[in-house]
Amino acid sequence: MMSTDVALLYAPELKMAVERFANDEALFKKVFASAWAKVMTADHFNASSY
Repeated sequence: MMSTDVALLYAPELKMAVERFANDEALFKKVFASAWAKVMTADHFNASSY
């Protein structure tokens, strides 16, 4: 693990999210897929970005 990964366990609000996703792989995949789609299409309709 990287030090940035370990740091996620020191902030209570982040640790809660880490544990939630660690215990529910289906939830992690659902949320990750949604976030990834948003990132990949964030500038899709912005013609100046091409």
